[in-house]
Amino acid sequence: KRQVPRSCSFMLVSLLAAGGGAWIGAGSSFAVSRARALPPVIAAESAPPLTLTERLMSTLPQEEQSGGAGGQSTYDGLVRLNAGWEALKNGRVPSARVVVTEELGASPESAEYDVVVCGGNIGILLATALALRGLRVAVLEAGTLRGREQDWNASRKEVEELVEAGVISRDEVNEVIGIEFNPVRCGFAGGSDVWTTDVLNVGVRPVVLIDRARTRFEAAGGTVFESSPLDSVVVRSDAAVLKTSNGHVLRGRLLVDCMGQRSPIVAQARDGAPPDGACVVVGSCADGFSAECNTFGDVIFSDREMMAAGAAGCPTQ
Repeated sequence: KRQVPRSCSFMLVSLLAAGGGAWIGAGSSFAVSRARALPPVIAAESAPPLTLTERLMSTLPQEEQSGGAGGQSTYDGLVRLNAGWEALKNGRVPSARVVVTEELGASPESAEYDVVVCGGNIGILLATALALRGLRVAVLEAGTLRGREQDWNASRKEVEELVEAGVISRDEVNEVIGIEFNPVRCGFAGGSDVWTTDVLNVGVRPVVLIDRARTRFEAAGGTVFESSPLDSVVVRSDAAVLKTSNGHVLRGRLLVDCMGQRSPIVAQARDGAPPDGACVVVGSCADGFSAECNTFGDVIFSDREMMAAGAAGCPTQ
């Protein structure tokens, strides 16, 4: 069983000798000797040995962490993710809080933005396309707006659509695509493999893609609010009024939720219900392969039979 690393705890043991008199002389003369108090002894509890996962992850290069799926590459991030997954499997879903309310009878609001996009890692792509079409657009990002180091899987057709939308230029395509391969495999134990071409066959570099999109977005007049988690939304007749945890107030004609599966708006809409299902994606990185042995990829592949898991009304596969 994996053990979460913890800092060593210490136990302080103070051995203080009791004062006692000792006759050491003759006749009427005597001397009293008190045993000196021994110095405190500190006994350190030995730290548990590192698990294989910890040892492997400790060899990874130190990367700046980012928000969004896959943006946390540290062991602590993995532990937090696993704790959330264990809670979800056992039906322990956090209670939803009320984020969106309506005040349709309130005084009209003047919207300074046509669109406010919440969630920047994916949202910046949509926001850039809208800003290039002349709309007033703002992006709210809970953390720092930057892409993760690990590639996103995509199809070249999807990258081409970003070019058509103006999010990146034709010259930037080769910067954005880190690797391309064909064919790709889908397979499950006991069945025949299915091979496809041009489907999720490129690795997109999020660091590059988001940086290029943001540059174009801000050049088109867009505004990015970083370290600004969404706190509340009040829907009024002419605008949605958004407040962030760090004090920003924005008014927009349209709010677009790109915050993903942790969106507080989605949680409110589902009223704390667990998801209908979950797809757990496990990735890995390796090098040292010769070029002729690294020509195809796996979209999804398993060499074991599927097993049903879950409890408390939360079915998973």
